[in-house]
Amino acid sequence: MKQAKYHLGFFGKVYLMIGAPLFTAGIIFVILYRIWDSFTFIILAAVFGFQGVMWLIIGGCFYMHAKKKALTHEQLKRSGKRYDAEIVRIVPRPYIRVNYNTTVYIECIYVNNEGKKCLVKSDAVYPYNPGEELIATVYVSRGDPKDYYVEVMTKAETEINQIDYDYR
Repeated sequence: MKQAKYHLGFFGKVYLMIGAPLFTAGIIFVILYRIWDSFTFIILAAVFGFQGVMWLIIGGCFYMHAKKKALTHEQLKRSGKRYDAEIVRIVPRPYIRVNYNTTVYIECIYVNNEGKKCLVKSDAVYPYNPGEELIATVYVSRGDPKDYYVEVMTKAETEINQIDYDYR
């Protein structure tokens, strides 16, 4: 299953691709203003340049947030404590839709090394098919138990990840 938050990275890239040509057009209009000294070019430079900068800032923020989140999850998967979790309930989020699919978040319980039961919640995941059997794995930071990542996979995805060789 896919994490819905990773789409911020995609939107960030799209915003950056929109902002770069707008900013470039603003720079071109500044150059044309310097050559022909027409007031129209400075207005166009301000409009295109401002829009380009705004798209670049928003896109950069989206992209950096998604990249930081992905790096944090990878770091937790590498160095965190791994626990198998029991899925308690699946809560739909009808107000967040990705490709016409309603996202859900998964609430899980895992037992830590001290024998205490801990309730955790995943990020928004999609697509959710009620007929599929889900498996949840929790990765917890060794220093801060409140820093965790819940990986939700279907049973089929788990079996595919256990393949040693792929000869396709």
